[in-house]
Amino acid sequence: MQCDMCGAQSQLFRAEVEGVELNVCQSCSKFGNVIEKAKSKEEKKVEEEKLTKRIVQLKKQKEESPERVVADYGKIIRGKRESMGLKQEDFARKLSEKVSVIQKMEIGAFKPSISLVRKLEKILGVALVEKPKVDENKQETVEHDLESKEFTIGDFVKYK
Repeated sequence: MQCDMCGAQSQLFRAEVEGVELNVCQSCSKFGNVIEKAKSKEEKKVEEEKLTKRIVQLKKQKEESPERVVADYGKIIRGKRESMGLKQEDFARKLSEKVSVIQKMEIGAFKPSISLVRKLEKILGVALVEKPKVDENKQETVEHDLESKEFTIGDFVKYK
C-alpha cells in the first residue's frame, strides 16, 4: 500500500495529521498521532461483510420478534432495583450502561431494546417482556396504547 504523504510502498498506519486522517508510512507517522495499523482492502471488505451480516441478522430478529416491553417497565425496574438495595450508579455498572440510561428508563423517557430488557430480566429476576394479545375471533394482534391516558372512540366501542 502507498503512503498518502510521501508515496512510499510499505506497512501503513492510520494517523491524524493536522486534523486529517491519513494512511502514512512509519517515517511520516511522526508528523501526527498514530490511531491504528492501516487495514488492507481485503481486511476492510471482510469487516464490511461481517457488519452487513450483523445488520441483516438484527433486522430479521426485529421483524420476527412479536415481543414488546411491558407498559410499566420503569416502575418495575426502579422497584426491584431499590428492593435489592442498589443505587442507580451501582446498577448501571452491573449492566455496563450509563447512569443516565438507568434514570431515563426508570422515569419512562427511554424505552430499552429487547436485548437490554433481557439483561435487566436476568439481573433483576423479573419479567419485562410480553407477547401481544391476539383476538381469538379475528386472529389479529390487538394492541392497546397503555401509555396514552386519553380516551378514544375505540375505548367505548365493543366488538362482536
